[in-house]
Amino acid sequence: MGNFTSRACNILRASIVGGGGGRDRDRDWSGLPDELLGSIAERLPMPDHARLRAVCASWASAAPAHPPSASHFPWLMLADDERRRGGGFHSFHSPPDSRSYRLRGTRRPPVEASSAAACVGARDGRLVMLEAGTSAASYLLNPVTGARTDLPSLGTLPWTKTFFDVRKAVVSSAAPGAAGLVAAAVVYSLSCCHLAFARPGDGAWTPLDPSCPPSQRVEDIAHHDGKLFALFTGGQVRSFDLTAASPQASGLYGTACAAEDDVAAAAAAGPAHASCHVQLVSSPSGGLLRVRSQREKLSGITTKLSVARLDVESDCGWTEIKDLGDQSLFLDSKCSLSLSTTGDVGDVRKNCVYFVDQVPHSGKIEVGNLRTFDMSKGIIEHFRPRSSRIKDRQQLMAPIWFVPSLL
Repeated sequence: MGNFTSRACNILRASIVGGGGGRDRDRDWSGLPDELLGSIAERLPMPDHARLRAVCASWASAAPAHPPSASHFPWLMLADDERRRGGGFHSFHSPPDSRSYRLRGTRRPPVEASSAAACVGARDGRLVMLEAGTSAASYLLNPVTGARTDLPSLGTLPWTKTFFDVRKAVVSSAAPGAAGLVAAAVVYSLSCCHLAFARPGDGAWTPLDPSCPPSQRVEDIAHHDGKLFALFTGGQVRSFDLTAASPQASGLYGTACAAEDDVAAAAAAGPAHASCHVQLVSSPSGGLLRVRSQREKLSGITTKLSVARLDVESDCGWTEIKDLGDQSLFLDSKCSLSLSTTGDVGDVRKNCVYFVDQVPHSGKIEVGNLRTFDMSKGIIEHFRPRSSRIKDRQQLMAPIWFVPSLL
């Protein structure tokens, strides 16, 4: 049965995707038993699995929405050259098998063709998209299925009437129909750094008052344990309960060590040609984590990483850790993921931090090396020689980690 199913999988995949022999493409596949079709679907990678489900309703019901044998290794979302020419596509790169896919779910409808869309965050198989121009429309998008959930326009915020830039957006849960779904964003204007949140169905984004001096900017944000956490310059953290009628800043952590943290950050950055970057990661098993990376300013290469856990019982706030246990982290400028490494996780190695160095080149950002920080060894290494570099790819948008979903 196993050999027969594998052969049927190869023939059916060639027929669906294309490239198979004419005789295989002309076969009548409508009589396949549901049990056999489901077994075949489990062996297909995500894009081919999605194509199989799209053939007809009966095939969609026979194939599970989440293929059990699919690797949990996230994809990297890339901006196509064609997209910058108005094509409206994004490409997705799968590092373990070094394959790239273009998904129509990221193509803009013709009515919106005049507005370029940028991804400013990701969660649960959804991308947080922002339309450029005066509309500043924002929405959640599943690029595999094309499903879309609208959010209010960011143009409803008072400080977006002139120049503004969304540094990052996060979502409490992007699951379809999830109760209490809420999005939050870090927005830079000409004068200051701001926080705001919105829910589907709201008429506008609502500003958040961080209750901190204007000189302190927001370094990063993350949804964790039902709250929004914001990391400020100097290591201070404030939390917001977005389920409240009027969310207020609370839970000021790290105040006793803010000055010491500034000194530590300067020391970690090393010489003047290096810079220090910090990110928050929500870890279901390890609490709220902070990852600090040191990068060379000219080359963009990361030379050092450290991970700390937020300790709400301590005045100091952060406790450095050397072991992530059975989990690994995936980081980029717009998204941070924590994935469990137990069970069927494909190529994901436990106790590692995965990231991509973006190397400046001729005014653009060239996708450089996909790298891994092994916490147990304390070293940074290439992920894999054949897929560490994404060939012939230059883009203005930095790559974003994305976990594909059919839901």
